Amino acid sequence: MASRTIDNKHFLISIILVFLTSQGHAQNNSILIDFGNIPSLAPWNNISNHNSGSINGMIDAYGQKTNVSISVIDSFSYINTNGTQSPDPQLNLVSTASGDSFFGNTEVFENEVQTSGAIRISNLDTATLYTFKIFASRLASDNRETQYIIKGRDIDTSYLNVSDNNSEIIEISTYASQEGTVDIIASEGPRNNNTYGFFYLGVLVIEYEDKEIPKSLSIAYPNGGEHWQVGKEVDVVINSTTRQSAILEYSVDDGSNWSTIDTTNIFQNIYPWVIPDTPSKSCLLRVTSDSLRAVSSTHFEISGSQDSCKVVVIGSSTAQGVGASVPDSAWVNRFRYKSYQKDTRVIVENLARGGYTTYHILPTDNDRGEEVGISVDTLRNISKALSREPSAIIVNLPSNDAANFFSVEDQMTNFRLMEREATDKGIPIWVCTTQPRNFSNNAQIELQEIVRDSIINYFGSHTIDFWNDISDTDGRISPDLDSGDGVHLNDKGHLILSDKVLKANIADQACMRTNTGVSYNDNNEKLIQAQVCPNPYQTSLFLEIESYTSGKYDYSIIDATGKELFRSVSQNLKKGNQRVEMQPASWNVKVQQTNYLQLRCTTKNGIIEKVIPLIQL
Repeated sequence: MASRTIDNKHFLISIILVFLTSQGHAQNNSILIDFGNIPSLAPWNNISNHNSGSINGMIDAYGQKTNVSISVIDSFSYINTNGTQSPDPQLNLVSTASGDSFFGNTEVFENEVQTSGAIRISNLDTATLYTFKIFASRLASDNRETQYIIKGRDIDTSYLNVSDNNSEIIEISTYASQEGTVDIIASEGPRNNNTYGFFYLGVLVIEYEDKEIPKSLSIAYPNGGEHWQVGKEVDVVINSTTRQSAILEYSVDDGSNWSTIDTTNIFQNIYPWVIPDTPSKSCLLRVTSDSLRAVSSTHFEISGSQDSCKVVVIGSSTAQGVGASVPDSAWVNRFRYKSYQKDTRVIVENLARGGYTTYHILPTDNDRGEEVGISVDTLRNISKALSREPSAIIVNLPSNDAANFFSVEDQMTNFRLMEREATDKGIPIWVCTTQPRNFSNNAQIELQEIVRDSIINYFGSHTIDFWNDISDTDGRISPDLDSGDGVHLNDKGHLILSDKVLKANIADQACMRTNTGVSYNDNNEKLIQAQVCPNPYQTSLFLEIESYTSGKYDYSIIDATGKELFRSVSQNLKKGNQRVEMQPASWNVKVQQTNYLQLRCTTKNGIIEKVIPLIQL
């Protein structure tokens, strides 16, 4: 198909001509892709890994997710950040996109030679004509002409001198191959006179005609069960195929009355909403766009309280986020965002650091690490995590112990020491299993597998499985999840990890702990104070209640999912102190599982509920 280089004077004219001569096939949508390590805001799609970067399902110019994917199939050498910061306005490029790019070189530069670099666009419609527009820039005075070969149903070639470029692009139109792919291969152009033969890929814009698709509208957040606090900012997330503006409304009385939040462009999908001062447990959100309307499936809560529940993560590079293309794709940050979207009380603190082993994060007063030449990091260890007054702790140490050939016994001793430090303070702890790593020594893989099984056996329901769904059959990282170094996971791998952590309901359990302590009435007068002791417990346990009013009380034992395991009979609640001996043997609870005591007091001030975590040794 035809290709050409377009300068700034003719760019708008060419767009108009394409529109007028397309005879009903106007290219009315596009996908914007920025190659480099300086991210551009949505609707730009960012590829920052020049070796193996990929995006499964890019967003279009309206911010809507498509089926179109992209991946680097031939590595570039490095990333250039010396492109133009002032692209011609008629190109509609942001400076964050024009200022950086991938580059390769035909002669050795910083110990690297890549005579070509290539990307593949996948899941394209084979019946649609796509136009590919490429831009690249490098501030330079020599000729750094780059050759671009576009391989779809046809093969076409075009050239662009990227030196001091701020206005020229190349444009090639073609259909996808029978497999629905188009490959773009960059290499040195014939007029390139740079010593190293540098060539570049900075920006790709894919234009195409939209197909008629059924209109749909639904609400992802809030869609029932969220706990959002007054004054906090959350994301209202809408799934929509309509591009009309939308009216956002909320109700605090189960839909009887509605208040307008805003009128916005719904194709942006996400609307940041500062929660209004209208506390209620019967809240709904409604969105109206075009002829469509959607309402939250069930109630969410707007809470006037400003309490919080903290989850602290300790560990090594995977928890730190290494391997993810951008910070938002790392599992801890995904976990933080989704937990906060569900409950704004959740705060996630990350103390992880790359290279750490179980010895690095032992309790501060422990000197076991001296035997192997490792000092405890008192700023990132279990003791520091506990000093942050968390409601839960997550430990993620994938493979560095095995890399150092630390024995199964030593690793498990260290894990138990961390657990004891936490449970002595009544704080539940979750331990992630080992993760596969591309060790060349099979003995290290076997060590990983034994520690994995030992963690599962010891920590039981407080284990998070980071092995299955990540490992290949040989105990190494599944190739489609490898970030490229054989040690860390890519974005897809981090997504799997975050889903596993979310499934463990750790944030929910952490927030159940915030409902302990003292209750007050509207005049800030004390009503009920309750605690259990000892906690952790073995066979005996007491419930201690200090009440400033009278009434009735009972209690239930519930598990992490809210399932009731035991309920007591109702008893009189007296003013003053009362101590009740409980019988844990009758509760039918699992050993080493964190459960909760839910206390209900019925008084003249209404029903007062408290949830207290119970840790069984």
